[in-house]
Amino acid sequence: MKLKLINKTQWHDGDLRKFILGALRAVGARPLQSHVWKVEVHVARSERTTGWAYLGSRWTPRRMRVRLPQPDKLRSDRNELVKAFAQLCHHEALHAVGVVHKDMTEDQYYCRQSVPWSEGLQLRSKDELTPAEEARKAAHDDKLSHVRSMHKKALTRLKRAETIEKKWGRRLRMLEKKS
Repeated sequence: MKLKLINKTQWHDGDLRKFILGALRAVGARPLQSHVWKVEVHVARSERTTGWAYLGSRWTPRRMRVRLPQPDKLRSDRNELVKAFAQLCHHEALHAVGVVHKDMTEDQYYCRQSVPWSEGLQLRSKDELTPAEEARKAAHDDKLSHVRSMHKKALTRLKRAETIEKKWGRRLRMLEKKS
């Protein structure tokens, strides 16, 4: 299932992608049913998560837009936001596969349904790094410091070579004058 994600928030793209794909799979969206799902994630003006999605059919585009509060503006617990976002994604995914409000249960309509597929998912801000990302960053920093030190040594060797060349050039010119 292809997903074009346009993220205009400070939340991590990979985490948002997991929520949206999880919701689409949970409601039965098949990979062959669509070409590309276009999902936009915008900043919410309040703490509420909101969204909309086109009703899915083969004549309409598969588009969805959700709004999330920024991580630094969050006053409530992040776990509550994770649960609310999963429920919202599930609700909008239902629309994306063609379910209208009158066909939803009351819990699905008001985004109160249980979402067992979201167990273990988390929302991280782009500033927070996973342990693997921290290890990659540390390895990159080590390589960078090594390259800088080797470059400095190469410059020193170059300057020494230029100095030696000047010295022997002067001696050569002096001896050529005398002869």
